[in-house]
Parts: sequence; structure tokens; C-alpha cells
Amino acid sequence: MLIVKPLTIPFKILMDSALLNRLPQHHSKIRFIEDDLTRRKVGFRGEQTLLYHLGFLKDDHYLIFFDLRLQFEEYFFQIDTLILTPHFILIIEVKNFSGTLIFEKHSGQFIRIYQNKEESFPNPLFQVQRHHFLLENLFKQKNLPTIPIEHIVVISNSSTYIKTPSDNLQLYEKVLHSEKIIHKIDQLSRKHSQIKLKSSSLKKISQFLLQNHIPVTPSILELFEIQREEVIKGIQCSSCKKFTMIRKHGKWSCPFCLAQSKNAHEQAILDYLLLIEPTITNKKCQDFILLSNRKIVTNLLTALNLPFSGKDRYRKYHLPPVEYFQDTI
Repeated sequence: MLIVKPLTIPFKILMDSALLNRLPQHHSKIRFIEDDLTRRKVGFRGEQTLLYHLGFLKDDHYLIFFDLRLQFEEYFFQIDTLILTPHFILIIEVKNFSGTLIFEKHSGQFIRIYQNKEESFPNPLFQVQRHHFLLENLFKQKNLPTIPIEHIVVISNSSTYIKTPSDNLQLYEKVLHSEKIIHKIDQLSRKHSQIKLKSSSLKKISQFLLQNHIPVTPSILELFEIQREEVIKGIQCSSCKKFTMIRKHGKWSCPFCLAQSKNAHEQAILDYLLLIEPTITNKKCQDFILLSNRKIVTNLLTALNLPFSGKDRYRKYHLPPVEYFQDTI
């Protein structure tokens, strides 16, 4: 396989983590943020599990795209994983549920039973069918080469029980565990044995998908209805976790536990970009890290190698692409 668009940690995981760290311990929204972070981490682990199994595809004509966000007319849609081959396209919706999953045939309901609790969720089959429909129409609208499109739902937790009525056994052709993905791709390759795309067409579609990916950077404060003033300012000590470090002789020192750090400011600046706004100026940085020295702050910002725009006092440093954060996975 060839990974064209890599799997990256979602911005919302980074934002949730930063927000939890910079809110007072007993803030009323803590539980909601923790629940959101847990759910997003579970989803991301599911995609990592799928990536592991896709690693057994040895042929480079399988082009893999993770987390593609595309637009057809006024509709935005996000595809967890897309596999582009000369024979067909496969859209994969990844779910990392535990327990028992019940797919009702006639009602279309999707029910999860876990720890003796029964819950209804949006049916992932309907979701992936919608993505199929939108992608197909997007290709037609843009006069891209015609190629068969398939779709499946992958359940990444191998111990999850998938259940459906006996008159709906065809469901198992569309819903499967991640360890069966290679078998499924082999099955689809036999079904679509005819080559539909030459290398030039593969390249054209690949470039189209990358160029038309529309990343979104949400405002996490708006999502949880939190005011900027509620976010704790300052440099956090990695030892005692207090936001009271001060700058002394080119280092950050904690007056409480006496710990020192050369780079404690880095996370603080990234926290501002993740939580407050996606650009930061020298003045705003001074205010957030509680250091009123323009020259030192300029050096700190420059050393981070962030994207920037403008010159001198009008310079703004921008939130970097999510790949910048990959060491935090």
C-alpha cells in the first residue's frame, strides 16, 4: 500500500486535552470535555487498528487516504478511510464500539448493548452509504474518470459481537471486523478484476482528493460555551502542575517545587493557538504566558518554527498543521 494522506491525530483531541489542562479543576464543563476526549480517543484508536491491518497490503497500487473532508454542493462529508485502486474505490467507515451491536433490518436501527445498558446510535451503514452517494456525485460533477465505488463499515474492536436478524445476513458483507479487511479487499479485487484507471487517471484522482480536502479547525471554546477569561494563563510546571513558572536566566523556574525547564513555554503557546484563536501576536503571547519582554517573546516564538504572516510588529504566528503535533500521539 501507499499512504497518500496519512493518519494524523485529530485537532479536537489536542484541543480537548489542552482545555482540560487549562480549566480550574472543578469547572462545570470538565465532565463533558472528558467524555468528548474519551470518545474521540476511542475513535482514533480504531483508525490506528485499521491502519495496522492495512499494513498487510503489499501492493503499491492501493492508495490510502485517511480522514478526507470533501464537499459536494452545500454538503460536507468526512470519509474515515478511502482506498483508491485501478479497479475500484473503497470507502470505509470505522467504528470502535464495545459490547454487542444489533443492526435491525426493517427499522434500520443501530443498537449497542454494553454493560447491561442498551443505547441507540445513528446507523453507520446509512452514514457510509451517504458518503458513497456524495462521492459518486462529486466525481460526476467534476468529470473525473468513472470507477466502481464500494463501501463498508469496519468495527475495530475484535471482541465486539455484531448481530442481525437471520433474514439480514447480507449485512455481514458490509459490516466486518478490522482483521477481515484484507480478505474483503481481496474479495472486491476479484469482483472488480477489470482495470478502470490508468496510472495517469489514478494520479489525477489522487491529486483531486488531496487538493479538495477541506480541513476544519473548530473553536473548542464555542463548542463547550466557555469564555476566554476562564482559560488559565501562564506557564505550567511539569512537576507540580501549577501555572506559576517565571523566566530566570534563560530558563523557566517554578517558585513552589523549584523545578526548571528550558522549553515549558512551547506547550503554552500551542495551547493558545488551539484554544483561544489560531493566530498569535507577540503582544498576545506576552499576555498569555505572563512575560512582558518583547525581545524574549520574539525569540521564543521564532524558535518554534511556526507558520507566520506579516512583518515586525504586525507579524502573526499561525496554528501549524496537525502533522506538527505527531509526537504527541
